[in-house]
Amino acid sequence: VRNAGVSSNTSVDMLARYEADVLAYSSAWVFFQIPLYNDAVNAGLTAAQTISNCQTVLDAFLGAGRKVLLIGPPGITTGNTAAIVEVYLTVNKWCKEQAQTRGNVYFADTFYYSCNPIAATKGSPRTSYLASDGIHESPLGAQAAKAQACYDAIGSLIPRIQTLTTTAQAQQTPTSGTLHRGQIQAERSMRYRALAIQQGLQPSRQGCKLTAF
Repeated sequence: VRNAGVSSNTSVDMLARYEADVLAYSSAWVFFQIPLYNDAVNAGLTAAQTISNCQTVLDAFLGAGRKVLLIGPPGITTGNTAAIVEVYLTVNKWCKEQAQTRGNVYFADTFYYSCNPIAATKGSPRTSYLASDGIHESPLGAQAAKAQACYDAIGSLIPRIQTLTTTAQAQQTPTSGTLHRGQIQAERSMRYRALAIQQGLQPSRQGCKLTAF
């Protein structure tokens, strides 16, 4: 995995650097985090401006043969206003439309999983889903909202680990007794490595297979 993310970047910044930081490197996938907080709250960009910038970047990724997972933002506390939430919802709608109408585009709707549907303020996150800054995910939010949204978006593309277990491997697994933690970790490591090779995710000198942007 190559991490091309830059803290506090807006979609304007990403538009200026995606060729050098992403397209210049070989990868099968791009995980494209939509920088909505930075755009709407920090830079005051409109939904139309964010969509236009992200559309250009997305088109370039697809044109280069990449699969793209669009990742939406979590709920918002700091800077939450009705106008800002409408920007979030409008850009989220665009992301959904891209995933529904274009090939090789997927959308992880973090906002949906993160928001508290009964909160008095629209767009507010569930309890403990954000860090103390009211902007970024807490460990709970990252797991329960973002990770779940990503899994729902592309989980069907990932084969089950169990399918990698051969008859010979099964015969080597004790049917009774307790495996030591090291044995369990070694078994998992072997299967995940086999999965990576099977799916073409093994790192190579030609470049990474996934870029986080």
